[in-house]
Amino acid sequence: TLLWEVYKPSGREGGLRSSLIEVAEGLVSVSGADADAVFRRVMRELTSVSEDGSATRRYALLDGFPVASPERALIGRLVAARLAVTDRRDTAPVVCLAHEALLQSWPRVATWLQQESALLRLRDELQRDAHAWDSHARSDGWLGIEPDKLATLGQLEREGMVPGGIAAEYAQRSRRRARRNRLIKRTAVGSIVILGVLSVIAGSIAMHQRDRAVAEATTADRTSQFMVSLFKLADP
Repeated sequence: TLLWEVYKPSGREGGLRSSLIEVAEGLVSVSGADADAVFRRVMRELTSVSEDGSATRRYALLDGFPVASPERALIGRLVAARLAVTDRRDTAPVVCLAHEALLQSWPRVATWLQQESALLRLRDELQRDAHAWDSHARSDGWLGIEPDKLATLGQLEREGMVPGGIAAEYAQRSRRRARRNRLIKRTAVGSIVILGVLSVIAGSIAMHQRDRAVAEATTADRTSQFMVSLFKLADP
């Protein structure tokens, strides 16, 4: 029998929520000097941030944590303590946090979210864009080639936060499409510049030829007048 007194918050910090945080903090501390970095990498995969800024649990592929890595070890400890649970989705093993309280009340999480909630929102936005692209037959018109989308891709790539699968392919195709568009624009601008230079040269040649034609016509007219005047003098 589990008594209500064990779970309800007491006048001081206590109850189930405090117990969960205490256990979780102990599991993270086992990671040693790299505890903060390991915690950050794991929580990035297990947490989503909605557009209103609220943090929620997120399913992550278990294979995304390499075997024998500190991150996989932390996941194992969380699962053993029932603070995380494993499941299968589309035949792939996944893991998620078992308690929303860890995201809502854990001071370590609150500090981390202040630093990285914006990145998490961008990552989740990228994931949504990738699924929209996939649902529209992967049409090039749905790729993220706008400057702000490309800037987001660059930021997430620098942080190592581009999700695998569809999102990674979407990011690669978007960059490739953007490079192609830039090449086309450069080629078009270069062609316009070359055509402009050729037009100026052609215009200059035409003006020169016109001036020459005018000079030749004037010379011919004067020669004709001179010859006529000679004929008049010789035989009026």
